[in-house]
Amino acid sequence: MWPVGGSPRRSTGSSPRAGFLAAHKLASWLPATSIERWRAVVRDCLGVKDGEEVLVVCNPATQHMGELLRAEAGEAGADAVLA
Repeated sequence: MWPVGGSPRRSTGSSPRAGFLAAHKLASWLPATSIERWRAVVRDCLGVKDGEEVLVVCNPATQHMGELLRAEAGEAGADAVLA
């Protein structure tokens, strides 16, 4: 199901970098190794590459995780959205 408005949206900021920074503020309580784990999931496990389109689907209880995945995918060069 899409958010109100009928389409996926960028969760934070207008650029992938803005979303990345906001997600890292959100995750400021995470140890550095946890941020490295998110990076490994997106880049190594999922193989997200520059220029790809990524849709992250989550529910309100896991939105913080969705934000981190979306931000890291954007940092990897993908056009990432959160729904």
